[in-house]
Amino acid sequence: MLANDIADDEHELDTLDDARAAYREHHGAANGRIEVYIGIEWLPLASEELLRGARALANELGTGIHIHLNESQTEVDNSIERFGRRPTEVAYDCGILGPDCVAAHCVWLSDHEIDLMVETGTQISHTHRPTPNSATASARLPEMQAAGINVGLGHDAAECNNSA
Repeated sequence: MLANDIADDEHELDTLDDARAAYREHHGAANGRIEVYIGIEWLPLASEELLRGARALANELGTGIHIHLNESQTEVDNSIERFGRRPTEVAYDCGILGPDCVAAHCVWLSDHEIDLMVETGTQISHTHRPTPNSATASARLPEMQAAGINVGLGHDAAECNNSA
């Protein structure tokens, strides 16, 4: 599964148009083994308008969404300050969550956010690094699994591991 790093224009990352082009060029390649999802880089770099646009594009193309959510306490604090809600609540309100959504990290989920993941059938790519997040992430993993969330293991980019 491939996904662009889409963010609001001022962050100079990929756009929804870039994601559409990537889908048209690569989706179904390698005898159908490659899927292209609409990828939101990180909630602090995305407006609610962008999130709604990402969902509309995913629906139009018949593909899924990949988003980083609740990766750090800083992200949670930023979301509450900007939107008045926690990251997963914002994603839910904008229609991002669903069985075609893979949410990466999900380290700092509240009980309510776990319930939203269950309600929508969102998949979680449990992605954490050997950092202070590890203990927090591991503490919530049994609760996610007990709630019936499909949790897989993922990894972030190699340059994100600063433990060396």
